[in-house]
Amino acid sequence: AYYLEYLDNRWIVVLMPRPWEYESIEAFLPGTLDDRYLAIGGDYESYLGRSEYASIGGCYYAARLAIAERLYARKRQAAALVLREAHPGYKVPVGVWNVRESVRNALKQRPIRLNSVSEILEVISSKMTVPINIWVKQSVLLRKVLSQRTLFDFLK
Repeated sequence: AYYLEYLDNRWIVVLMPRPWEYESIEAFLPGTLDDRYLAIGGDYESYLGRSEYASIGGCYYAARLAIAERLYARKRQAAALVLREAHPGYKVPVGVWNVRESVRNALKQRPIRLNSVSEILEVISSKMTVPINIWVKQSVLLRKVLSQRTLFDFLK
C-alpha cells in the first residue's frame, strides 16, 4: 500500500497480486463539500472494463491512468484500490490533475508491505478518518477480497 497527504487530502493506494480490477472511492468529510455530512462515492471495474461513465467522473479515470502507467512500466498486473479522503482544509476542488498527480506521487512513496487483507484494513483504519466499516461497505473490491478464497488459502 502507498500513502500520501497532499492539499489536505489523504490517499491510500493498494495494489494486490490479483488479475486487473480497479476501484476508486472518494470521501469528503464534513466541512469540505457540505458542512454537516460525509459525502462518499466510488466506482469499480473488473478485468472486463466499464460500459458506463464513472459516477465520480474524471477523477476515476485520472487515478486509473496513474495506476496503469505504473503497472505498465513494471510489466505487472494488479487489482488496484484508490481511497481518497478530503479534509476541511480542501475547500475548493482543483480538478482532476490533483487526483492524477497525487496518485502518481503516492506510488513514488516507500510502500507499506502488507501480507493479508486484515493488514490492509489495519492500514486504512490507522491512516484514514472515515471508519473502516464505511470503506468496506462502499468498496466492491474490499468486500471481494474479504469473502473470496483463493487456491493459496487451501495450501496453508
